[in-house]
Amino acid sequence: MNDQDEGSTGVEVAGRAGGGARNAAERLRRLPGPLIALLFAILIVVVALPEVVLLGGSLSPVGLNGVLDGKASTRVVQVYPNVTTHSPSDGLQDLGARVWQLVPATKFVHRSLSEHESLSWNPYSAAGSLGPETLADLKLSPLVLAIAALGASATAFTFVVLAFVVLALYCLQRFFVRTLGLGRVAAGAACVVFLLTGFGASSFNSAVGAPYVCFPIVLYTLAEFRRSGSMPRFLAAAMSYAGFILTTFVPVQLLMLVFVHVVCVVSDAPSMERHADETRTGWVLRMIRGQLLVPAVALGLTAFAWLPALDALRHAGGDIASYGSRELPNSGKLRMLKILSPWLATQKQWVGYVGIAPVMLIAAAWSRVRRGERRLLSVCVAFAALALVLHARFPVLRLIGSLPGLRSIRSDYWAALVSAALTVAVGVAVSAIARRGANIAATTVVGLVVACLVVTGWLASALFRWNAVPIIGVIAALALVITIIAIARASRRVSRRRILAIVTVGLVALELFSYQDHARLARFDLESPAPAYVTFLQQHLGSGRVLDAGRGALYPEWGAALGIQQIETLNVVQIPAYRRFFQRYVNPAEKSLFLQTGGSSNVPFRAQPKALDLLSVRYLVVDQSMTRYDAGVRAHYPLAFEDSAAGVRVYRNPDAFPRVYLSAALDDAEPELSPQWSMPVTHTQDSRLLAAAHAAGIPSNPSPTTHVGTADLSRYQNTRVQVSVDTTKAAILVLADSFYRNWTVTINGKASHLGPVNAIVRGVVVPAGRSTVVFHYRSSARSAGVVVSYATIASLGLIVLVRMVRRSRGRHRRGATTVV
Repeated sequence: MNDQDEGSTGVEVAGRAGGGARNAAERLRRLPGPLIALLFAILIVVVALPEVVLLGGSLSPVGLNGVLDGKASTRVVQVYPNVTTHSPSDGLQDLGARVWQLVPATKFVHRSLSEHESLSWNPYSAAGSLGPETLADLKLSPLVLAIAALGASATAFTFVVLAFVVLALYCLQRFFVRTLGLGRVAAGAACVVFLLTGFGASSFNSAVGAPYVCFPIVLYTLAEFRRSGSMPRFLAAAMSYAGFILTTFVPVQLLMLVFVHVVCVVSDAPSMERHADETRTGWVLRMIRGQLLVPAVALGLTAFAWLPALDALRHAGGDIASYGSRELPNSGKLRMLKILSPWLATQKQWVGYVGIAPVMLIAAAWSRVRRGERRLLSVCVAFAALALVLHARFPVLRLIGSLPGLRSIRSDYWAALVSAALTVAVGVAVSAIARRGANIAATTVVGLVVACLVVTGWLASALFRWNAVPIIGVIAALALVITIIAIARASRRVSRRRILAIVTVGLVALELFSYQDHARLARFDLESPAPAYVTFLQQHLGSGRVLDAGRGALYPEWGAALGIQQIETLNVVQIPAYRRFFQRYVNPAEKSLFLQTGGSSNVPFRAQPKALDLLSVRYLVVDQSMTRYDAGVRAHYPLAFEDSAAGVRVYRNPDAFPRVYLSAALDDAEPELSPQWSMPVTHTQDSRLLAAAHAAGIPSNPSPTTHVGTADLSRYQNTRVQVSVDTTKAAILVLADSFYRNWTVTINGKASHLGPVNAIVRGVVVPAGRSTVVFHYRSSARSAGVVVSYATIASLGLIVLVRMVRRSRGRHRRGATTVV
């Protein structure tokens, strides 16, 4: 074969290859839009998280700290190299909330569902803590319910989180392609920013980030309903909004809701013409009113959850503002540079970065966007700028974050709003660049400003010997600035614009992706198998409780995960009487938002032994890193079990009161300064209980023979406790569970008065003889909420039925007219 023939053959092969590529692209374009969006969402997840999808990596936070077993280790999986991070926990914010609140919530719900138990009361936390009414547990979140339904394992956690991310990316694409009509390149840019900016990358698998992950779902369904007004889209919007309401991490949830509705109003503006006699204010109010139908229906659907939450907030005394006032450790000097790009920082502290490329692309497209898009871009930039200032705690302006209501939003939560606003803004910007090119002057000016900030920060770091800005970070940032300016100049040619827009998406992805920590733990579960001391407790604890000290042992809420009843809690909403009791008698050395022991490793043991007896604490579980606390416990209690592999010791309390017992006397004095609680004499200041005891002949002081009978737990459930009593005379039955106003009691089927005794537990007068005493948890707020929710469902069903009947009649009439 001669050279000419070979060349011709090469051309033919190339032509066939090119034709094959074009055919493949054509076949792809012929696929339905929803299918393309779904496939692209899955592709993004696989590319961004291959160590999770392909190598068994875990998105569950279990194992990232020493909970249950401070010495536990597991395999790390990784595909992409890390530039600056070294551990799977690097770059993650508020890890404790994930490990000690979110994961135990999934396991508590899984066990409750498996055993057909109610979620309304959690008896495993703080001697009986509120159930879905607590805000930290998020027990009714769709994320938690889905994970619990699939077994609450690390695999289930990972699978559900990935599914939520895929759904969010799908909705984000549909919003840009279908609702805004900005094309797939813009949708791809939005997806990249959504998943890879600082808040998204750090928090998409946490309770804090759950509302952020869900915001594209609400945004798309709400915007589509506003666009078409059809019943199926209304139902989809109402259901997604209801699920979002149940995703109750309130600070981030509220930020996302405000952003979603503002974006929807701005998106509605071009399609809602202003009436001739309508003022601009009236026009805006009309658009806002159009946004209220879906939230109203969603509030009705979820009344069973939020009404009890409001009721608990009203009575439980949880200080949500103090929760928001907590701050993550300061990330060091030149914070603003690190918010722009982690390349410019030597510390690993998470700060919620936004990236250099997204900022420059927005500037490049600012003058190129169309009028309607400019409103949307302006709103998003305003949101991002304000939230970024509050997130960075910029001097003077950060005072805005201290205003009533806003003070509950911790500064790092503002990063959620920054990421959401940038997601939409960058998508709009890339669309404009693809159509009309970039503004070279604006790109150059912003690039020079960024370059000056970077160089100034590096010089200041070198001059003051802070060692905070690495030279490699400066070089990378400057190279990125130069590249974007070059792309902007190249966009003058119309034929290049779409290709350059795709290149900018890749550049944004490359920059943000390089910031990520790509190391993950392999999936595993701490309780499979459980540490030896946990097995010991499960076998020997019976109906008693444990006190836990130290973060490397059975830290609060993990009792709820393992079915071991604790006296601590990491919930925000707490029973006021129990909180006072805990901070006075159980751990006076640590007075913080949560009821915990071991927030500080140097805390001493100062618990009143009688208080632990009263709470039926049979074992004290101590992490051996708590050397001072361990020494104090060892001086009072004998060692029952030592788990050297986990670094945990278990001490036995031989004097713990039974879970239920009978007391022969009821005294109206409440020992405060020197508590002397005992089983023969119970104390109360409840006048109704004192009157009932007096009427039954129960004395205030016991007789020489204090034994009056027996009381046995015959059935113990989350919201129902049954006790079999056999007494020789009237007595006080004491159940060592926290008293709360929603608990009631019946004796042989007849209602009786339940009162608080010994400051915090439950007491009831029982008659002589044999009787069955049943404690019930009933929330009037929950009952009212259930009625509202059912009424909303019934109303929706009726509306759908009426619409179907009308449509059927309309088709019948049109058919009859056609025949005639």
